[in-house]
Amino acid sequence: MAQYCAGGLRIPVQRGRICAGVALALLLLGCGKKPAPAPAGAPVSSVTVKTEPIQLFAELPGRVAPYLIAEIRP
Repeated sequence: MAQYCAGGLRIPVQRGRICAGVALALLLLGCGKKPAPAPAGAPVSSVTVKTEPIQLFAELPGRVAPYLIAEIRP
C-alpha cells in the first residue's frame, strides 16, 4: 500500500516490516532488565488443629396452629 508524505511524494510503506521492527525493538528492550530479587518472607505463626465432637442444636420459630384454614367440599 502506498502512502503520501507532506510534499506529495509517493512513498511505499510495507506495514509488515514496520510492525516486525517495532516488535523486535520491544523484545530487545525487555531482554536487558534483570529480575528483581524476591522480597523477604513475612513472619508466620502456626496453629495445631485437633478434632473434637460438638453438639449441633438450632431452635427455629414455628406455629402450632395454622393462621388460615381452607375447607374443600365436594
